[in-house]
This record gives sequence, C-alpha cells and structure tokens, in this order.
Amino acid sequence: MSAYSIFIIVLAVVVVATIAAGVKTVPQGNQWTVERFGRYRTTLYPGLNLIVPYIDRIGRRINVQETVLAIPSQSVITKDNASVTVDGILFYQVLEAGKAAYEVQNLQLAIMNITMTNIRTAIGALDLDETLSKRDEINDRLLKVLDAASHPWGTKITRVELKDVRPPEDVV
Repeated sequence: MSAYSIFIIVLAVVVVATIAAGVKTVPQGNQWTVERFGRYRTTLYPGLNLIVPYIDRIGRRINVQETVLAIPSQSVITKDNASVTVDGILFYQVLEAGKAAYEVQNLQLAIMNITMTNIRTAIGALDLDETLSKRDEINDRLLKVLDAASHPWGTKITRVELKDVRPPEDVV
C-alpha cells in the first residue's frame, strides 16, 4: 500500500467519525441539552439534529413524558394534635429541559421533598375531621402550591392525590 492510499483511508475514517459525532437522533418523549465547553447552549428536540462535533456535547437526556412519583408515608400532626399517617402520588411533566437540567440538582428529589413539606403544612392547618373529609380540597391546594413552586425548574405538576390518610389507632 502506498502512503497516499493510507492517507485516504485515515482521512475517510476521520470524516466518518466527525459526521457521526455531529449527527444526533433524539427519541420521541425526550429532549437533550447541548453544552458547549461545559456551558448550556441549546436543547435538542425529538428527531434528527446537528451539533458542532468536538466542541458541543450532549449534557443531559431529559424524559419529557408525564412521570409518576410516589410520595412515601409520613406522620403529620393536625391542628387538633392528632397524628395521621399520609402518603400520596404526584404526576409531573418536564416542559423546559434546560431549566429541569440546570436549575435544580436532583429534580425528583426536589419535587418529592417540597411535596412532603407542603402536605405537612396543608394538613397541619386542618382538624382531623377536615383532613379526613376534605381530601379534594387538600389535593387542589397542594396542586396550586406545588405547581407554582416547581415552575422555575421547568416542570408542570399535573396532579396530586393523597392515597391514604390513616387516623390514629385510638380514633379508629
């Protein structure tokens, strides 16, 4: 083999590698962030996308489908000092991948903690009877507060449900 043919082969490999590094296919239901030298530049949407090879890189791969998050059981004290155990479920959707990736470090943990705190606040302001009978009102109040709190993270809280509100054993 001559030096010329080796050069052509190496050049062809470099060209193919460069094209492969610059063409990205984002699957449906996802958005990918692009970083240029470590700084957020843009978001890639589903389909075929082009980036600048060797300069841009994929930062985070964000699922933008509606996601279910189970809220673990916690003990909450009502306004009349009754201790109830509450757990729930929350549905959220990422609307802006850039904010979800870079405005909060761990999106699911942040949403779970803010939900648990607001459940304690909402139930702590009610009597035991109100807590057991006004579940829909509690859910609506939680939805409004949580949606406003998570908006800076590029997310939309679509639904909050208290699954189980267990009163103290002596009340049962």
